[in-house]
Amino acid sequence: MARRSPSSPAGRPLAGPTKIDMRFAFALYLAVWAAAPAAAQPAALSGPTEGFTFDAPTRSLRAVAGYPGASSFGPALVSGIDIAAVAPQRNYAVAFQNGGCVFVSSLDGKAAVTPISEVSLQPEHIVWSADGSMAVLYSLSASWFQPLTGFPQTPSAQPRVDATRLGGSLASIAIDPKGQRIAVGVSGSAGEIYWTSDRQSFQPMLAMNHPIALTFSADGTAVYALDGDSQRITSAGIVNPGVQTFPTGLADPVAMQSVQTAAGELLYVAARKDQLLRIFKPVSRQIVADVPLSFHPSRLDPLGASFVLAARSQAATPLWVYSGTPVPGAFFVPAIPAAPGSVLGVGGTE
Repeated sequence: MARRSPSSPAGRPLAGPTKIDMRFAFALYLAVWAAAPAAAQPAALSGPTEGFTFDAPTRSLRAVAGYPGASSFGPALVSGIDIAAVAPQRNYAVAFQNGGCVFVSSLDGKAAVTPISEVSLQPEHIVWSADGSMAVLYSLSASWFQPLTGFPQTPSAQPRVDATRLGGSLASIAIDPKGQRIAVGVSGSAGEIYWTSDRQSFQPMLAMNHPIALTFSADGTAVYALDGDSQRITSAGIVNPGVQTFPTGLADPVAMQSVQTAAGELLYVAARKDQLLRIFKPVSRQIVADVPLSFHPSRLDPLGASFVLAARSQAATPLWVYSGTPVPGAFFVPAIPAAPGSVLGVGGTE
């Protein structure tokens, strides 16, 4: 599939591949998919690796190899995984295997699995700090979270926190880039966003009934909060207290991520029903670009220098990823059957 050209705020299409590219890429995808079961020899990964990811249908950690638009899954590196998250641009992950929490290291070599003690509950989600020093396990349905610190040398679990003590139900979690502060959003009639550095005392910073997504600014001095009721984003300062609010202009924003680029900080917002990735410049609160999508995004999870927009939920569905280079757009990593140890297919773009 050819990458659909993103639009500028004025609606003018940016340069991008043509519809002929889309038909060619999709035909190539179908041809490779049809030929995959006949492959007799397992193939090893070659070329650059975009990153590592948890692949739910195969319950494994895998590499995504190749360049955006020509990517493929590698063979399972660690199997029997219930849930996992890979540290951003790192070769290690936190995972749950056979009901226990483990640290998986050396994903780019001979993977090693080490138990992490004092974790008794399996989470629904795992989030990492940008520097890979801290991860937080959390459950929205049970309203708890548990920090894991000391990565990668000495990972250990900190006490689990019952978020109901903050006066509502856990709605969102974020960690600052250096793993020093955690932002916690609780929903309800007394909904609030808090931050903590010691995981014991929580400082209120912003009232919000439905904070569905949080992300720290690139320098860690502020928190961006996405309001699920008003579809507005509010920036609340930690180092220099102050609040700024601006509309997203989206009907169904579901995920948000702050990104530091050569041109400065950008704020990505994925909108599910809108089928859109909207990119803001938070300093000016202006829209930089809109990236139309042909699927419903549900997340913005780091994958190397890219972001996962929609994870694989079934064996037949692809992994959808956003990349800002060489042309901003979404590409898929297809689900193609393959013998154990073989590369799973050829990627495409949208």
